[in-house]
Amino acid sequence: MAFNERNLALLNKILSKKLHLSFHFHPYSSNCCLNIDSKKYSNKFDFSGNIRINADPKELIFEIIDFDLWKISETVSFDEFFDFYQSFILALENYAEQLGFNRIIFNVDSYIDPELQVIIFPRKVNNTDLKALIQDSSYDSRKNELMKLSVLKLSGYGLKNSHEDEESELLKNAINNQIDSMHHLTILEKEKLRLNLMKKSSLHKDYHVKKYFKYIN
Repeated sequence: MAFNERNLALLNKILSKKLHLSFHFHPYSSNCCLNIDSKKYSNKFDFSGNIRINADPKELIFEIIDFDLWKISETVSFDEFFDFYQSFILALENYAEQLGFNRIIFNVDSYIDPELQVIIFPRKVNNTDLKALIQDSSYDSRKNELMKLSVLKLSGYGLKNSHEDEESELLKNAINNQIDSMHHLTILEKEKLRLNLMKKSSLHKDYHVKKYFKYIN
């Protein structure tokens, strides 16, 4: 399997049909890795990413290392952007499925919170808070990672953990659900409270990246 001319033509066809965007493709490393950038024709969205093909005797993996989808127009509504973000992820799923990949993986990165000045791993944010955050100021890497994680979880992606990590995730989810129920707090106030509770429970770690996956074949 490789990002050869035929497979790139298929990728371009799927992305163009579903997203109405045009792309530059730059394969490298024996055509097993791919840099992809949107052409600057759209006044709504901009994209850059990196994809790798990982193969072992048991399975063929389509791994998205970088997925940076930017909203560059203030006229784009939150709902339009969310739908477009999800459509992009589903288009890559469709491509990987057609080529016979067994599993698709998206990397999700930590970010430096500009207000709190700490490294935070994104969490699934409820749509009300996510909408308020994205519409509040200019789009940045924090918002991209929060959007990515929210869309991935909604689309059925899971995080592979050890037993110890699974227990930690259950505690984190309990804390997140508790804080999300506090509707009188702003998203910044929720983040401050969440961090304090995580630190008290020894759950806060400076993760750099986590891998979310879905089986497709």
